[in-house]
Amino acid sequence: MTKRIFIICILLLLFMPTLFARGDVVFGNAFLYDNIDEAEPIDNPYYGRRFRVNSPDGYVIPRAEPGSSEGVPNDSWYRNKGSHGDVAHPEYNIFVLKNGETYRFTHTYYHDGVYWGVMGSSHIYQPTGWVPMDNLLILYEREDFEAETQDFFYAYTGSFDALLSTSKLVEWQWPGADRERIVYYDKETIIRCAKVLYAYKDPDGREWGKAAYTEGWICLSDPGNSSKIPAFYPAPDLAQWIPGGIYDWSAKVTIWPPKLPPVDDPFNPSPDNPIVDPTESLTSEASANNLNLVWLVVPISVFVAVAVVVAVFLIRKSRRA
Repeated sequence: MTKRIFIICILLLLFMPTLFARGDVVFGNAFLYDNIDEAEPIDNPYYGRRFRVNSPDGYVIPRAEPGSSEGVPNDSWYRNKGSHGDVAHPEYNIFVLKNGETYRFTHTYYHDGVYWGVMGSSHIYQPTGWVPMDNLLILYEREDFEAETQDFFYAYTGSFDALLSTSKLVEWQWPGADRERIVYYDKETIIRCAKVLYAYKDPDGREWGKAAYTEGWICLSDPGNSSKIPAFYPAPDLAQWIPGGIYDWSAKVTIWPPKLPPVDDPFNPSPDNPIVDPTESLTSEASANNLNLVWLVVPISVFVAVAVVVAVFLIRKSRRA
């Protein structure tokens, strides 16, 4: 047993720097953390909002920080996940986001007359990086519907018999939405949805409830959508992001076609969105992160080593006694 404990502790000690380094580089954004007091959250600071890339160049290159000329490396760990093959620059190994692609942004930062947005970092669906907000269009979401119609919400005091008796429950992003419906068949989820935060009645008299469990909307009058409820409240067109969170969904925006940077002439794109030398972009941020990791990992490693020695000593002492 003593040998097993010792081996496990040694393995943890050996692999700990790798685990910490990977977590910091992938999930972290040093500039955001260092300037969080000056950054403004986009609605929900944890999840942010979804935006669609829309640049006159046909693409944008996420930057290491606002105003920087450094791109974001597309390292082998990202590529091995299989989720970024279409956004890596084919020659310079940096992320390139094409027009029409959708990504989530969590905060904005005002730098030198330009608002920049930071992508919500995730090793699963997108890299982190900063993009000018002028090159993004915001998508209409559930929060926008609720902000527009909140004056018509009321406390629901009706029956949940139809909900509890259904074998299929349809969750809508908002009443009458034209996209992203989720269907539940498990009884446990259906029962948990028999609690709503508030209700809403649509123009045809159907009652809807904002589910406390899933945060989506369910039609209390027809939980299983057996009547094939039409999309009577479709999402409006994309809008330009505006500071303050009030968006003009009726304003017309220009949709630019997607394209990739010219590989044969990579250092001569438009002046507003230059492609950077990969020898600079691939090393500086990673080097800074690794330097910070040394100060974090070394004390932890020493502590674990001491703990292992003490544990082994105590176990042997107890056995001798």
